[in-house]
Amino acid sequence: MLNYKAMNILHIASSYFDRGLYKVFFSNLRKIGFENIIYVPRWNNNYSIEQSGIYMIDKKYSKVSKFLYWGQQKYIYDDISRRIDLSQIDILHIHRLFYGGYAARKIKERYNIPYIVTIRNSDIYQYLKYRITIRNHACKIMLGASKVIFISKAYQDYVLGNFVPKKYIQSIKEKSVVLTNGIDDIFLENKQNPKRKIIDKNIKLICVAEISNNKNQLTIVKACKELIQKGYEVKLTLIGKVIDERYFHKLENENMVKYYPYCSKEEIIEHLRNADIFVMPSKHETFGLVYAEAISQGLPVIYTRNQGFDGQYQDGKVGYSVQYNNYYEVADKIMKICDDYYNISVNCVNYADAYSWSHISQKYKKIYDQSVLVSRY
Repeated sequence: MLNYKAMNILHIASSYFDRGLYKVFFSNLRKIGFENIIYVPRWNNNYSIEQSGIYMIDKKYSKVSKFLYWGQQKYIYDDISRRIDLSQIDILHIHRLFYGGYAARKIKERYNIPYIVTIRNSDIYQYLKYRITIRNHACKIMLGASKVIFISKAYQDYVLGNFVPKKYIQSIKEKSVVLTNGIDDIFLENKQNPKRKIIDKNIKLICVAEISNNKNQLTIVKACKELIQKGYEVKLTLIGKVIDERYFHKLENENMVKYYPYCSKEEIIEHLRNADIFVMPSKHETFGLVYAEAISQGLPVIYTRNQGFDGQYQDGKVGYSVQYNNYYEVADKIMKICDDYYNISVNCVNYADAYSWSHISQKYKKIYDQSVLVSRY
């Protein structure tokens, strides 16, 4: 058995300060006996360090090399080696394939420290899809990892099917695990009972997301118009920061739309409870925690086929997948949900606990333990 008090994890997490999920995740790991050392390879150091065990990248990093991938990655490795006592590290967790993967391979070679790597949206759509010359490098990182974590089954299939040579697919697939992110405890602590059947063709839709072309709210509006033509009365609540002003102007004057630029989590829960169906046909989505937050409140969800949330459940269990740009299909799937609304809402509430961080952290515990044991023996 491993001594969990002595288990030290070095996390390389470039988005640590941007995404609250990391703090929640690391806090849950700490509760079950892990010590977290966090390295943040960020070139903009305008952040305050709130606790010990967090390292920002050295400010002396060259402005020219910042834009050159290999120089950047070598610097991350050198900076970690210089500032962190790697002899005290049991395992590395790389939270983005291309921001720390090179360092992880070098550290494993030199210190025999195992690593796991998580594949995220930016790895796919900023690097794998467009930078063909570093795909082989990506495969080497995955092959060297103890485990490769995909946030969704859709992304696992997409990466293995499009960016990994056939000779490597089986090896990487065997060490791959689909493990979603968790949602804030406040959603699960305030879980809603299953919602009643929609009556009188009066549908209240909601989307909680930044207002942008990627989140694709315009397709929801078009689906609303299609439903109105079929005799439904439709209201659409949009909550989220405007990223694209020109895109927002296409939405703001629509009569069925009610827009809120910002809401607290408590307010979001209230809006979800007042709605009937959550709709977000994003063009690209790593996972989409808002889908999980919605189902915790008993809301069936409409999500994008072959993206993020797709593959978590069979179609019809908690909602339906759609082609992101097909508003006819979005409208059709909303009507299908209406036909079986209560049963789908029951499923949503029953499945919501799978997204608790305490539950997910226990799964990571097994992965960390197994990886360290294999490396030692």
